[in-house]
Amino acid sequence: MDYAYWFKRTFPESHHISFDDVDSLIERISPATAVLLECIKVCCIAIVLIPAYTALFYAGVFSLHGAIRWAILLSVLYGALLFGRRCEQSIIKAYLKSELLNYVKPRSTSTR
Repeated sequence: MDYAYWFKRTFPESHHISFDDVDSLIERISPATAVLLECIKVCCIAIVLIPAYTALFYAGVFSLHGAIRWAILLSVLYGALLFGRRCEQSIIKAYLKSELLNYVKPRSTSTR
C-alpha cells in the first residue's frame, strides 16, 4: 500500500509534510515493527481459521472429495490472510496518523 499517497489524500491540510517525510517514517518503522506485525498477522489468521475450520469440520466439508474441499479451505485461508493484512494496515495507518500530525519539519541550520 502506498501510505504516502493515503496520508496526502486523507489529510490534505497537512501540506507541509512531503512524500519523502512519510516514506522516511515508514522506512524507519518497518524494521522496528516487523516482528510485531507478523505476530498480528498470525493472530488474525488464527482468529479466522480456527472457528472456520471447526464449523467446516462439523458441517461435514472435510468428508467432501477433491476440488470442492480444497476450494473451500483455500477461500477460508485467503479470507484470513486478507483480514490479517487489513489489521496490519490499520495499525500502520494509526501510527502514521499519530506521528505525522504531530510532525514538525526540522529547520535547516545553514548559516548565511
